Amino acid sequence: TNGADLYAIETVKPLATITVPSIAKAKKPERYQTEYKALKTEEYAGLHHLSTGWWLPNIAVDENRSEYGLSIAGSDPLNYHFYSLYAAYDVKNDWFLGTARYFNDYYPIAYSLFYSRSYDIFGGTADRFVKETLLGFDLILPFRKLDREWEVRFGVSGEYDEEIGAGSLGQEFKDQVMGVALRYSSAEFYPLAISPANGSWFEIVYESSDLLNSDYQGSVIKLDARHYVQVYDEHTLAGRLALGYGPDSARRFSLGGYSMNTPNLYANGTIFNLRDYPLRGYPENYVNLFGHNFALASAEWRFPLLKIERGLMPIPAGLGRFHAALIVDTGSVWDQDESPDKLYTGVGVELNGDLILGYTGVFPFRIGYASGLDEGGKDQYYLTFGSRF
Repeated sequence: TNGADLYAIETVKPLATITVPSIAKAKKPERYQTEYKALKTEEYAGLHHLSTGWWLPNIAVDENRSEYGLSIAGSDPLNYHFYSLYAAYDVKNDWFLGTARYFNDYYPIAYSLFYSRSYDIFGGTADRFVKETLLGFDLILPFRKLDREWEVRFGVSGEYDEEIGAGSLGQEFKDQVMGVALRYSSAEFYPLAISPANGSWFEIVYESSDLLNSDYQGSVIKLDARHYVQVYDEHTLAGRLALGYGPDSARRFSLGGYSMNTPNLYANGTIFNLRDYPLRGYPENYVNLFGHNFALASAEWRFPLLKIERGLMPIPAGLGRFHAALIVDTGSVWDQDESPDKLYTGVGVELNGDLILGYTGVFPFRIGYASGLDEGGKDQYYLTFGSRF
């Protein structure tokens, strides 16, 4: 037929039975005789397996300093523990400086320890400096999702300042604070991108000097927000808005210089007791840019220039990508019972590049020029390693 036919087997005969000797009773050849021992297990101890992941020479040069140093960092295999050390010598001013960080990322609660020694030029004069020592401890509660991250921090921090130099008054100050902060990020970070893109990052910090022994009093509130928009290919518009408020009895904010308070820089350090914010085109600690309140806005157009991605052989060192940015900073400071009636604006350009060490280590550097357009502004040239906002 054109269909399917069905058949049945009328008589089923069993197959012959084969007896297989038990493997357990079979005797192994002499040469395969093995003695088995139980393996000893123990809890993972990451601190016993810390190792240095990379090292990097550091340079920071401008008209006021010539710093040359070395950075090293490492972690354990599971990245529960992270440390970084930076030590440098300023050959122009004849002093040592550095930072040390330790970060414990054992979920669900993380914590970090931070130490820093730095020097600031006071009021833009070359004979009066402030030696700053900063200590910090942060307790971190992260809430992570696939496309965004929240973070709550509780911290204790102390800054100890001492005026030095021929033109100094020899004064010493200390500011010890306790605080809480909320941080959020939805920005997209890609390993080979020239900038974060398509997203936001912000933090709100509340801290008080009243709970600890301090030369200052009062509570300070700070907001730092960044937003990134990828407009075409790798061309990105980046904006930043930073605000700070404090009473007259609190330590003042300062605008000026080119050092960046970035998420990368303070991710494993402390975000409390920070009072210095960059305003490119103006000197650090410029007398007219001190105040108990401040507002700062920055905008950058970041665009790619060149992909080198070549290195020396057999030395694992080379250059990665080069990109540039056109920058505008504007800011103002004021005290209580005053208004921000005077703005200070700086414009400039930065050349950014990547130094590649050890095949996978990528270390950004910046070569920049900025010019201040208002009172106290100047032409500012700088070379430094590190991230931008």
